[in-house]
Amino acid sequence: VRVNSKISLIPKNITNIIDNKLTMYTTLLENNLTDFLPKTYTKLKDIDPNIFNEDKIFFLKKHNGSGGKDVYAINSLKRMNEIVKKQHSNYILQEEVPDMLLHNGHKTSLRIFVLITGNENYIYKEGRTYVYSSKYCKNNMSNNVHNDVYNSNFFNFTDQHYYDKAFPKIK
Repeated sequence: VRVNSKISLIPKNITNIIDNKLTMYTTLLENNLTDFLPKTYTKLKDIDPNIFNEDKIFFLKKHNGSGGKDVYAINSLKRMNEIVKKQHSNYILQEEVPDMLLHNGHKTSLRIFVLITGNENYIYKEGRTYVYSSKYCKNNMSNNVHNDVYNSNFFNFTDQHYYDKAFPKIK
């Protein structure tokens, strides 16, 4: 369903409890539900500088950001500190997902819709596959390559060649 609306994101005062990356990670960790999450660091002030190297990509995310905003592809402690500016508690750091699903050499993001009720949960088999405009290159740290939802094309998830492989993992 396409809705013609000037609102693209629900206001933070409504979504902050469920849309906060730190709260979500902590809740998943407390419930032993981290099997499919990338390695995540929450105490950036005490982070081991040896985790960084030029071959490894991390995503620095403002914990209350959403819609692809305030997400930075980085590969050094220096770059992390330039962005964080001593506000370490406002961010989390996640390692890039290995063996990601590429669409003709372009990085993708999936948006899957879930309805959570008191007793039952429902997952909608159709979702959105956002295909970024720039080809994936691990050495290019630009957000055009790693986090470009706003300049991407989207397709139905069920039409993707990897749907049958990916959807059971999502469920």
